Amino acid sequence: MNHGFTITNGRPTMNIAFSKTNKGVARHTPRPLPAPPRTGASPKVTPTCTGCSLTGHTVSGWIRERRLEQCHRDLTGPALDALPVGAVGGRWGFPDPARFSHAFKAAHGMSPGQARAAAQASRQ
Repeated sequence: MNHGFTITNGRPTMNIAFSKTNKGVARHTPRPLPAPPRTGASPKVTPTCTGCSLTGHTVSGWIRERRLEQCHRDLTGPALDALPVGAVGGRWGFPDPARFSHAFKAAHGMSPGQARAAAQASRQ
């Protein structure tokens, strides 16, 4: 049984199972990062399968990227300008402001505060 996996370039990838996991993760996005067994349980994918590479990403890496995108959206939009930067990270599963800032900077090339300031300046 292949559990929805195919082999691409010698590495396992997922197709239908990934799509189902993607939908399950989207429903739980505002919550802290789900552990692999919970993520995998929903679409009947084993916990081991959820750690496999998905188009170059692990499931947890893919979730982290989606959450960082949501943080960027919240920081650069005017609706949450009054919310502290650390609280924006906390909303999307980054309870430690220092780790959030580090992850955000690695993903976007600037700190969360710099991203917010640049967006505010461009709106004026």
